[in-house]
Amino acid sequence: MKSWERQIRLYSGLVLAAYIIPHMLNHALGVFSIDWMESMRQTLSPFWDSFIPKYLLYMSFTVHFIMALYRLYQRRSLKMPTWEWVQTIFGLSIVPLLVGHAIATRGAAEIGGLDPNYWYVLTGTSLKTAYLFKMPLLIIVVWVHLVFGLHFWLRLQNWYLNSLPIWLILSVSIPVLSLCG
Repeated sequence: MKSWERQIRLYSGLVLAAYIIPHMLNHALGVFSIDWMESMRQTLSPFWDSFIPKYLLYMSFTVHFIMALYRLYQRRSLKMPTWEWVQTIFGLSIVPLLVGHAIATRGAAEIGGLDPNYWYVLTGTSLKTAYLFKMPLLIIVVWVHLVFGLHFWLRLQNWYLNSLPIWLILSVSIPVLSLCG
C-alpha cells in the first residue's frame, strides 16, 4: 500500500475518532441522567453542526470507507491475520448498521427541521424493536473498529506501550458505559 493511501485512511479515521469518542462518552453520561447527555450534546453539536466540521466528518466517513474498499480491491489474496479480518468486516458493516440512525437523526435535522435530541432518539429506539439490538451492535462494531485502528497505528510508540494498561481499561470501559447509558 502506498504511503499517501495509508495517510488518507489514517487522517480520515482520526477525524472519525474525534467525533466518535466524545459521542460515546456522551452516551455514557446516560448512566447518570438523560439531561446530562442532552447538555453535553448541546455543547458538542454547535461544533459538529457547523459547516466545516460537518462536511469534514462526512467526507472523512466517505473517504475512509472508499479507501478501505480500495485496499481490499488491491489485495492479491484475502489471506489476512484475524485482527485484520475483524477490522475489515466490522468496518464494512458500519454503513448498513449506521444508515437508519443517520437518517433518523441527521435526516430529521436537515430535512425535517427537527432537533434530534436524546429524548427523540431514545424514544425512537425504544419504539422499534430492531433498534434495541441494532444500536448496541453499532456501538460495539464502531468501537472495536476504532480501537483496532488506533492500536495498530500507535503500537510502535513507546509511550503507548508503556501506558497500554490504561488504554485497555479505557477501551473496555467507554463502550460498556456507553451501552449502559
